[in-house]
Amino acid sequence: MSPPTATLGMSPAARYNHNLRVLRKRDPSITSIFDQFSHVAVYHHDGKSWQKNGYEGSMFLFERTKYPPYGFYVLNRVGVEDYIQPLYPEDDLIETEKYLIIRTFPDFLAARLAAIPPAPLGQVRHNFDPVYDIPNLHELDKTQKGRMVNLALWVMNDAKRDSMMRIMKRLALFAINFL
Repeated sequence: MSPPTATLGMSPAARYNHNLRVLRKRDPSITSIFDQFSHVAVYHHDGKSWQKNGYEGSMFLFERTKYPPYGFYVLNRVGVEDYIQPLYPEDDLIETEKYLIIRTFPDFLAARLAAIPPAPLGQVRHNFDPVYDIPNLHELDKTQKGRMVNLALWVMNDAKRDSMMRIMKRLALFAINFL
């Protein structure tokens, strides 16, 4: 008889705590997992077409104490490296029939973060500090944000739960731009 796997017989609370420990090994600022999906594949756009790039597995939406407060983590089952993606207010989420496309603007983000003065000596900024706010964010279009990088998430559908699109839309109310 073979030994039981680590997840067999785990209570939901034990599984949650185990998953949180795994994520916190990569990013100790992660404080909670607020949703997860059993199987997601990550695709990147190379300028001509979508390419699957070796990240597939369970995906966890997380909250953390550092800025930005939200992101997702793909526990990779097909490679040695996991995929972690913070979600910033200027990111665009685009819903398609099969994919959730996430458009990031790395140059805009870098310039925005570089313009934020350091926290006063001895103080730590909260991850929702108003210094991170982007004035008139919803009036900015993609051309004003400059160079963009596109990735897409494909998720195995589960009829018993809310779709990733619906969950990400709820997150977008607080953190990111949903188109």
